[in-house]
Amino acid sequence: MNHIEDELKKTLGRTEAPETLLPGIMKRLPATSRTARMPWTARLANFFRAPWIPWAAAACTACLVLLVSGVLYYRVLAPETAEPFAGKTPVSGLAEIEQGRQAKEQLLIALQIASEKLTEASQAVNQPER
Repeated sequence: MNHIEDELKKTLGRTEAPETLLPGIMKRLPATSRTARMPWTARLANFFRAPWIPWAAAACTACLVLLVSGVLYYRVLAPETAEPFAGKTPVSGLAEIEQGRQAKEQLLIALQIASEKLTEASQAVNQPER
């Protein structure tokens, strides 16, 4: 067993790289990568030549179409196809504003009546008995 461990240490041990390794690697590299850095415009153009760019553009276009169609449906078609709420027909525009004003007036009248009744009840409770 010791013999196998020695062989593994010898085989997997650290060795120095040969002197011809670096010149061989440098010869295989293109001349532009050794001397100057590529300008940012060239790097950007290379980025957009990637094979996944058309698929990403198609996915973004599909999302945009879905978003626009959803907004149009919500704004244009949904009010027409909505079911009446609690037996009432949906109102829109000026009729809805007028209904809101009438409801406000009715609420103010009801609050005034309730305030008067509470004032009368408070006076009746707080009055000394005669």
